[in-house]
Amino acid sequence: MTLPDGPTFKGTLSLNQDSYHVAWDGGPAGDWQIIYAPGTYAYVRPDGSAGGAVTKIVPGNPEGF
Repeated sequence: MTLPDGPTFKGTLSLNQDSYHVAWDGGPAGDWQIIYAPGTYAYVRPDGSAGGAVTKIVPGNPEGF
């Protein structure tokens, strides 16, 4: 995952019934959701609070990070 301000995180991703689990290499782990509302996708943090908008989802590493 690459954040808008530049940091790139790598880790292990696994799917749950209604969320996904990510364990970042050298960082935290948690279960997240992506919720769709008309015109936008939003992250929901493990504690249920809003985590930000999804601006782009691209499989692989097309930007060469």
